[in-house]
Amino acid sequence: MNKKALLGSLAIIILLGIMTPAIAHIIDTTVIDNCGQPSILNTRHCRELEDQILNSTVRMMVESWVVNPGEEGYDISYSMGHATVMEDRYLVTHNHFNVPLNIRPREGDPESYTVIYLYNTSGEPLFKGPLSDFELAREDVETLVFAYKEKGLFEELGFSSAEFEAWPSLPLEAGMEVAQIDWDGTTTRVDWVKVQSVNVDEGAPRLVLADGVLPGASGGGIFLQGTHVANNWQLHEKVGAGGVVIEATSTVALNSDGILNS
Repeated sequence: MNKKALLGSLAIIILLGIMTPAIAHIIDTTVIDNCGQPSILNTRHCRELEDQILNSTVRMMVESWVVNPGEEGYDISYSMGHATVMEDRYLVTHNHFNVPLNIRPREGDPESYTVIYLYNTSGEPLFKGPLSDFELAREDVETLVFAYKEKGLFEELGFSSAEFEAWPSLPLEAGMEVAQIDWDGTTTRVDWVKVQSVNVDEGAPRLVLADGVLPGASGGGIFLQGTHVANNWQLHEKVGAGGVVIEATSTVALNSDGILNS
């Protein structure tokens, strides 16, 4: 009896080993609901999705030199975030930079000069240039879309463009799994997290995810089965005795039709 069971298990292992790539691909693409704890059947597909997401993700730092009153030197400020490449010309990100952006000057803003640095997800610096080389293409409540002056820069830097979808066409519900961009201060990664709640009836359309992110992950993409659907917006932490974080969640801003269509 035990011998038969052992032989049966061996047959299953052999069968999996000789599966054709076509059959394996069918299995991979139909079992993709749990990349947080992937099975033997969907591990490869989940890793491919992660690579695809990371290849479209840009880490960026905005450095601003603001002229002090009386032109007595400069005040230098920095803001770190992430963005996702769209159509090889656009960067989709958050809209809460803490430095003045002369890409969208406001009345009363001090004179400033702003530089943008772009990195890949491994932290390798790839680009440095004035923010004036970009233009503000689209803007929503919690999202900005920057356009570089010429198409082709991001492909030249080694990035690929992601697919995007607006929230009205998405089957959103609590309990579903999404991929979330986060980082450790040096390297950017993909976390597979569950949706706690969906709110599209008041305020900015958003999801609450059952995981926190590190500061600097703002603007990083949220992906549903490889498609960009939102960006990191807010971190919420519940602190217990001694200042220890006992629970962390994040709110992400869903893509609107206006962000994706010029």
